[in-house]
Amino acid sequence: MLAIAVSAISPTTSVFLIYGDGLQIAGTGVVWAFVIGSAIAVCMALCYAEVGSVFPSAGGAYTIVRRAISPVAGGVTSVLFLLLGVVSTAAILVAAATYLSSLIGAAVPVQWLALGMMALITALSIGKIAPASWVVAAMLALELAVIIVFTVVAFAHASAVTKPFTQPVTAGPGGALVGVGIAGIFAAVGPALFAFNGYDWPLYFSEETAGSRRAIPHAVVLSAVLAVVVECVAVIAATLAIRDIPAAITDGSAVEFLARQIMMGPAGATVLVAGVVVAMFDTGLTANLGYARVYYAAARDGMLPRRLQPLFGRLSARSRVPVHGFLFLFLGNGLLCVFMSLPKLITFTGVVIAIVYLLVALSAIVCRVRDRDLVRPFRMPLWPLPPRPWVIGYPGEGCPRARAATPSLVAARRNSACTRGADRHVGTGGGQRELLADDGGLSGSTEPLQALVIPVQAPNVSGMLTRPGQGGVQSQVGGIHRGRLLDMALFEQQRPIRMPGGLHPAPGLVVGQRVIECHRAP
Repeated sequence: MLAIAVSAISPTTSVFLIYGDGLQIAGTGVVWAFVIGSAIAVCMALCYAEVGSVFPSAGGAYTIVRRAISPVAGGVTSVLFLLLGVVSTAAILVAAATYLSSLIGAAVPVQWLALGMMALITALSIGKIAPASWVVAAMLALELAVIIVFTVVAFAHASAVTKPFTQPVTAGPGGALVGVGIAGIFAAVGPALFAFNGYDWPLYFSEETAGSRRAIPHAVVLSAVLAVVVECVAVIAATLAIRDIPAAITDGSAVEFLARQIMMGPAGATVLVAGVVVAMFDTGLTANLGYARVYYAAARDGMLPRRLQPLFGRLSARSRVPVHGFLFLFLGNGLLCVFMSLPKLITFTGVVIAIVYLLVALSAIVCRVRDRDLVRPFRMPLWPLPPRPWVIGYPGEGCPRARAATPSLVAARRNSACTRGADRHVGTGGGQRELLADDGGLSGSTEPLQALVIPVQAPNVSGMLTRPGQGGVQSQVGGIHRGRLLDMALFEQQRPIRMPGGLHPAPGLVVGQRVIECHRAP
């Protein structure tokens, strides 16, 4: 699993694919962009590891968001992964084909070389996972050797011209050097996140991996740390080796430009570029293996349109892999390889990845605060710091304003007045609404709460507490999760709660009946 994760990140691919764009955006400030991106990547890896260990599934991030936040958010994530699957691999293969074309000097257009690579990746993907894993591991060893050699040689040719940590600069009009501000550096953080993306890949093989449930989250964190160290050191080395900053920035491939200068002439550069092509192919293969499994999990859980569910939710009889998902990826990536440019593919991928990160960070907060009773094979250190880079406005459970704004997502006041009134019984037949209780004014309104229990598939029956709003629109002020009543005043796990007013919500839930009771405590 560690080999697959590091291959999905692919330090070699990341540096050779992303570094040039980052250099054009932020100049030598690309070093700071990668440092900032690495901090975010490690924080997100901790979030993925914890919530992924709680909800292990081939759906990975899609399953995390669906079970931690809501089926709707999970559906959004599945759509984002549909897009990522047919964009990110295409971006990698177009870059690989560009390097391959310069290496062999073929008259074949870059787009058709990329399409041929995609066909080969599809052929390798439709077999069992074990042979593909061996191919990935062998290519990973080669690509790590390439990036290590490049880094060592670049450090050996370090120049005093560039001072990326203290004086980041870029090329201005007429080739003059101008300083790079914070805005320029942060503009390059997006591509840097794309460079580190892939550490979550072990989660997508959770259902095919034997052994301890701690192995998967450990692989996620370890792969992120390895990628951060290798890539940041390589970026620093490459930047320090630049002697002509304007020429490096304006060159179409900054790293190849450096390789020709520091790798013992054209022969050394050719060997390096060949290794880069292998590394990028390896990354494309790993990405393809994971995305098809996300599609399978989404179809299995009913999160794709009905007509698509039988297609993506079917495994081949022989290899037990989602063959139709691989065919869809081949068609989608193949079209983009032929008709889309590399900069557009990279930019779009970075935006989608940022949205997925936000959803996973929110899931980590919700899961830790709300589902405290769940078994966690892995617990992130330094809680609650890791998810905060992506959830800037989340002030924590000690803030009353936070509780008022997002009552169903943050920890609640355990000793506050909660529900008052007579016995109520809430059934779920067709998603009907019945009066449950008054919220004691905690939500800033005297309107009674209503319960809407959404019939969904077992075992995670969920619903939400709502209050009538303007125009008959229901506003959410609490929730029902796994048979437990969650509202803005208090919630507990696994045991009954004695609430003011003598009401006693039963925490158990009979899945077949899908009924939640609220009755007088004895």
